[in-house]
Amino acid sequence: MSGYFSGLLIIFCFNLIGASAAYLSLLAGQLTLATAAFMGVGAYATAYMCNTWNLPVAADILAGGLAATALGALASFLTLRVRGIYFALSTFALGEIIPAVFLDMDSVGGASGYPLPAYISPAVVYAASAAVLAVIVYLGCTRFTLYLTAIRTDPLVTSLMGVPTRGLSIVAFIMGAAIAGLGGGLYAASYSFVEAQHFSIMLSIYYVLMVLLGGIETPFAPVIGAAAFTFLPEIFRASEQWRYAIFAAVLIACMRLRPDGVLTAHLLSRLTRRGAQS
Repeated sequence: MSGYFSGLLIIFCFNLIGASAAYLSLLAGQLTLATAAFMGVGAYATAYMCNTWNLPVAADILAGGLAATALGALASFLTLRVRGIYFALSTFALGEIIPAVFLDMDSVGGASGYPLPAYISPAVVYAASAAVLAVIVYLGCTRFTLYLTAIRTDPLVTSLMGVPTRGLSIVAFIMGAAIAGLGGGLYAASYSFVEAQHFSIMLSIYYVLMVLLGGIETPFAPVIGAAAFTFLPEIFRASEQWRYAIFAAVLIACMRLRPDGVLTAHLLSRLTRRGAQS
């Protein structure tokens, strides 16, 4: 495999992990804009552990995931007291504050970035992203996803039916933070360098768009959206000046023609039945 394609595949894997983290919150009707911030926490925690403690890199990445999980648990009790646009604004604030904190911390390199003496092979990133996708697909076959969908559709009726809407929303938010934190740890160990600018609010917005493009009704939304955002700009690279304009036009056309996403639950059901019949 060429270095170019390998690098592109790694970017796809990180997009898949980030989109999967955003998917869980979006599934419950939570427009979260803090996914990249949680990835940043995982990345910086991993880098700090690598530079401070003589532990295996796997333990450092796990520590990064735990740090993001802890922050996600704390943030969930604060942000999930509100819903709708107010929840989105609260996560937007969180997504802006966390990178700004890292930028001002000289102990982790500040604006210059934070190198770390660790490296993992691309195969580890491939395996981790496949594991994350497997978890998302598995959850799609459980009542957990069914309840989250019900919460997104009508939280009041779902609550009246005895479903713990707040508790499940908190769990979905924390799980998303955990996945994002592990992804950030993998990112740090993969590139052996971390900088706060990478984990900007725009990255969180991209992850949300990936899920919406893929179709939030199915667990395959993250992989479809991640593939589109990773590979389509490269396909249009021949037109260097216009490739992002063309990419934007394609996205707008997809949203216009498929407002519920490229792969809806109805389309997935049809494809599954057709495959079973053949």
